[in-house]
Amino acid sequence: MDKFLITGSKALNGSLKIEGAKNAALPIIFATLLIKKGETTLTNVPPLRDIFTAIKVLEYLGAKVSYDEDAQVMTVDASYIHQNTAPYELMRQMRASFLVLGPILVRMGEAHISLPGGCVLGSRPVDFIIGGFQKLGATVTEKKGYVIAEAKKLTGGKIYFDRPSHTGTENILYGAVNAKGKTEIFNAACDPEIVDVADFLNKAGAKIKGAGTPHIIVEPVKELKAVEYAVQGDRLQAGTFMMAAAITGGSVKLSGFNPEHLSIVNHKLIEMGCEIKYLKNGLSLTGPKEQNR
Repeated sequence: MDKFLITGSKALNGSLKIEGAKNAALPIIFATLLIKKGETTLTNVPPLRDIFTAIKVLEYLGAKVSYDEDAQVMTVDASYIHQNTAPYELMRQMRASFLVLGPILVRMGEAHISLPGGCVLGSRPVDFIIGGFQKLGATVTEKKGYVIAEAKKLTGGKIYFDRPSHTGTENILYGAVNAKGKTEIFNAACDPEIVDVADFLNKAGAKIKGAGTPHIIVEPVKELKAVEYAVQGDRLQAGTFMMAAAITGGSVKLSGFNPEHLSIVNHKLIEMGCEIKYLKNGLSLTGPKEQNR
């Protein structure tokens, strides 16, 4: 597809169930690698390209994965992980695949993770992750475009991020749940998706407090258990439809997500003349009249 052709002057109206959040589903899928026994079931997993790439990564590592696109239900059995390397062919397809570093290191004691594009160590977002695992006692080196992390057992510690890092916070959570001793993350990312990942890990038996705030505390547990968990709705998708309805003066009813995740957006849309009504599992929005748009 070379371009989108959009014909305007038509109001966007209708009802829609919002899909699961990709930015929560991906780190939760990778978190299932921490569960050594049993089959974990994830619901509300959106059928997106990155999801299928994540499945390929898990299967390469040795996990058994099934995914029903229509029902949006995934099962993962990571009992028999046998690989400690995430190859470039898979890693290059999405940056989020670097999330496998923590789970592989915890499960195998050594992880070989290809950097997207095979780049060398330097200033980039993954520095937060590498530095975080070094603080937890891992030895981290780089060789031929791969990050090599080694640690027989991670040790809890205090992690300070220079700026909030979504992927960094999640990766350190993976390493901390089974580490020796308490871990504290300062200046952690506060996104709703971080809370969803922490909620999943807690349901599986982890002891994580403070998710959704800049200060997260993780008390270690011996092991996690297989669970069933529903991925939260995608606030970005919901916000996109809300904006479209507001711009065109339409009316939409959106379900399947937590409207509080868009509280600032909702406030600004109301200021702009939109009418918003909160529902049990979503909201309805009516755009402003034309003279207010």
